[in-house]
Amino acid sequence: MDLAIFAKNILAKTLLIEWGIHAHLAVISMIVMILGLLIFQQFYDLTPKKIQRIN
Repeated sequence: MDLAIFAKNILAKTLLIEWGIHAHLAVISMIVMILGLLIFQQFYDLTPKKIQRIN
């Protein structure tokens, strides 16, 4: 096996890998935030009646 095959365009591959990692981190964070927002809205809905009861 020739090791030079794996070293071809290493800079371009590294940049692509870094972009992929950043994209996945952004997508995962976005999904978690949306799920958190939906859960928060489901359990902590503030109606005028609840606001008066709090005050």
